[in-house]
Amino acid sequence: MAATVPVRRLWTFVLGEFRLAVDGAPPSTPHGLPAEILALLSLEPGRSVPTARIIEQVWAPDPPDRAAARLHVHVSRIRRLLRDLGCPDVLHTRADGYALDVDPELADHRRFESDALAGLVAAARGDAGAAARLLAGALGLWRGPMLGELGDRDWARPAVVRLTALRRQATDAWADALLALGEHAAVVETLERELLDDPLRERTAGLLMTALYRDGRQADALNTFVRTRAALSDELGVDPSPALNAVYVAILRHDPAIEPVAHARAEPQGTDGPRPVVDLPPRPAPLVGRAAQLAAVEEAAAKPADGPRVVVLTGLGGVGKSRLAMEAAYRAAVPGGAQVVWWVPAGDPVAAVEALGRLATSLGVAEHADQSVRLARLWQELGRRDGWFLVYDDCVDPAGFTTLCPQVGGGTVVVTTRHRAWGRLGRVVAVDVLGLDDSVHLLTSIAGDDDEETAAGLARRLGNLPLALVQAGAYADQTGMSLAHYAGIFDHRRLALLSRAVPDDHRLGVAATWAMSLDQIAARAPAAAALLDLCAALGPADVPLALLSGAAVVLDGPLARVVADELALEDAIAELLRFSLVARHGSGLSLHPLLRAVLRERLAPEAADAARLRVDRILRVCMPADPERAADWPRWSWWVPHALDVAAHHDAAGEPARAVPLLFAAARYLRARAIYPAARDAAERALDGALRTGERGDVQVSLAALTSHLGLVLEHLGDLPAARRQQERALELLRKAGGTGTGLEATVLVRLGGVLCWQRYLMPAVAAYERALSVLDRIGAEPEVGRCLTDLALAHWMAGRPERALATFERAVEILERRVGARHPDMAHARSGQAVVLQDLGDVEGAYALQSGVVATLVETFGEQHPDVAHALDKLAYMDGLLGRRQDGIAGHRRALLILESVYGPDHVELGMPLTNMGVMHLAEGEHDRAAAAQERARALFTLGFGPHHPHTALATRRLGVVRAAQGRRDEAEALLRTALTDTVTALGADHPDALATRGELDACRPLISPTG
Repeated sequence: MAATVPVRRLWTFVLGEFRLAVDGAPPSTPHGLPAEILALLSLEPGRSVPTARIIEQVWAPDPPDRAAARLHVHVSRIRRLLRDLGCPDVLHTRADGYALDVDPELADHRRFESDALAGLVAAARGDAGAAARLLAGALGLWRGPMLGELGDRDWARPAVVRLTALRRQATDAWADALLALGEHAAVVETLERELLDDPLRERTAGLLMTALYRDGRQADALNTFVRTRAALSDELGVDPSPALNAVYVAILRHDPAIEPVAHARAEPQGTDGPRPVVDLPPRPAPLVGRAAQLAAVEEAAAKPADGPRVVVLTGLGGVGKSRLAMEAAYRAAVPGGAQVVWWVPAGDPVAAVEALGRLATSLGVAEHADQSVRLARLWQELGRRDGWFLVYDDCVDPAGFTTLCPQVGGGTVVVTTRHRAWGRLGRVVAVDVLGLDDSVHLLTSIAGDDDEETAAGLARRLGNLPLALVQAGAYADQTGMSLAHYAGIFDHRRLALLSRAVPDDHRLGVAATWAMSLDQIAARAPAAAALLDLCAALGPADVPLALLSGAAVVLDGPLARVVADELALEDAIAELLRFSLVARHGSGLSLHPLLRAVLRERLAPEAADAARLRVDRILRVCMPADPERAADWPRWSWWVPHALDVAAHHDAAGEPARAVPLLFAAARYLRARAIYPAARDAAERALDGALRTGERGDVQVSLAALTSHLGLVLEHLGDLPAARRQQERALELLRKAGGTGTGLEATVLVRLGGVLCWQRYLMPAVAAYERALSVLDRIGAEPEVGRCLTDLALAHWMAGRPERALATFERAVEILERRVGARHPDMAHARSGQAVVLQDLGDVEGAYALQSGVVATLVETFGEQHPDVAHALDKLAYMDGLLGRRQDGIAGHRRALLILESVYGPDHVELGMPLTNMGVMHLAEGEHDRAAAAQERARALFTLGFGPHHPHTALATRRLGVVRAAQGRRDEAEALLRTALTDTVTALGADHPDALATRGELDACRPLISPTG
């Protein structure tokens, strides 16, 4: 009988060459069409991918005959491969296609997105430590270009573009965080590589200049500015931004704000003199990456004092406090240095007294039956000496320390402890994880493996924790395995590896080291232990105290009483801080990612399920009010990462219904913040979960809402046919569920009208809006009537009915002014529509005055740095151009761009429209090179955000073609205009005005007359 292959979990890796792995085995690389199909499915783990889409994308542009049958053959081969690997039940046939049933936590790109989002949230709050840890872990998942050779396939390109852009954003934020932490040398090589790949990234250039300057390389920093300035001028025809110029000026002036942090002093050289009395543990490999902390210890030891100088090294277990203290002790134990250098294992009171007894013997202190008497004589002996250096390793609390420490004399005492409450006894030096470069150096030197790329990825997954790095390197060295092999095992046997002792070393492994602290917490403060478990059950982002205090109504037992009482909560946090098990950043708590993993993985299945359900209840209670209200966005920014994490665990546990409301709320927030790819992912996951919950009437209504919202996100992403199908499907679901005549039906009709306007099916769009108005009038939802009238007026305008549009806008304004007030954003949007119509009717001055009022209203409501303000300024700038004030128009477009860049960053799709409009202005001014640079950047951003065939991308392509024609580059112009025409016709139809205009420009290659958008 054939042996039974055990069922194991499947891991997918797309952040590099496509690979698969199963528990207990190194990754493998499939090949051929099965590899493409598996990779396509891996990009959407757990979600059904329609058969038609697989065929269209894998065999594009010409699917073979009987493609469905051929696909079935390849799926059979894939199933056989997975069965041989021990994963027979992960590829499922669904009604419309196939789904790869992989836990999202086992898909590297899902882990990357989750950790990167959490890291960016931490960075936005100014929490450099948490941001550096989270972003380092996220970036460590990348092994090379996404999907390797498969990355240039059409089906892969949207995901590759999106995740690569997120990687770049995360890299800059990671570098910024490390600079804030003083780790400037650690970021130089990475930033140089990033800037070499894309010389136009001003933020990256500024970060690199800062790092180089702080590393003592001022000339290199200035040369970086010169190269970036030349690239911006040559490629875009623009000068460096004010932010980059400010870095340049600060370097030239040696501004204290950009000065490097203090370096450690050089190690003291040996001098003549008596050898000190020394008892220290064996000195291990050279210390890595602790120059600043070592300098702090030496500085404190050198300061004059009336009594012993106490330096307390605090930090998480395994962070390297003892190794740092040992290095300081060895540097003190040189001829001419301290006369006495002694190591006291203070974690064990008996061992501590024995160590001090050996010191007394070494110094000639006579034996005495009463140890307290002998210690007093030891203190007297030390007081007669000019210098001594004692290390009290692994102290538990200050009270026990003071009974075993000299209180007089001119020596130095270094304490290592996981407890933080030592400030009254001496100088506290916090010891954190290593920087990435130092982690790589430590790991490769111990393992004897110079694969720095793999080492960097493994170091990030180990959270740059020194003990974990030493443990991994020593294990790899002892077994002879490569770091790549160790990394493959670590991904699915993490807890087992972390629980092992360090080979050939006295130290316990990471998990065992933490277990001692966890056991002490559980014994002395059970509520604090429960609080720690709760923080670990939440996602990778920081845990805000507001979330904990709001959780009291759904918790029970001691934990409920603790979070409900502010002082009790602070006491519990203090217990965790004592052991350095959490870090506090303003109003939030963070855990080291490995500690979170250990806490989660040591739970029994029943306890893990209970923790998951407890977090679910907390998130539902603490969900912010309105995802589209800007004032609530800060709360949403910390809520969403936790919601996405627990939703993934619900899916993995086979309870998709619990995930649906969390995912839907996250999708609404992400759409409101214009993070459209992530919004689509959350919306699709929510809809997929709802589809698996049943066919009851209330579920149909929920499905309609989810389907409609997905359609709205797809509209933003430019997939108009799919967006329209989703809205029509939502209406059908409502009809079946008896949900016609409701506010939800009106909402769906308005969204359908929006898609139809995009597609220039204007009369059907008008009909949809009018149906929505009928429903809203019937249910008495007057503010919504005003908003719907605004959309209807725009449809009339697009259909060439400016007078009717103007009248409809006036109706909208009358209702909105009565219901929401004259200074409400909805009023501003209606007024902005009026201004566009007046502009087209020839009253540009009147339009300009109206649009100026719109800008003032939006600034008053949102402040100057808001996307709505930027888009209103963009329209106002275009009107400046129509009035002959093109330089003012260009300045207005630049202002809009600066606002959008400050909100979204330099690579966001929202910057595309102001850029392409500014390019039109440059062309009208005869500035052809600047016009081309603006259109090229707009085209790149539209491609990045929407894809290569979106109508916005086609618009920028068309305008770039017109610029090339003006430059006399006719062949290039013709190729660009043909591409624009093809994409416009495909997306909007041959009779669309944009298609007709592009066809005319292709015929004559004549300049663009009037911009749109």
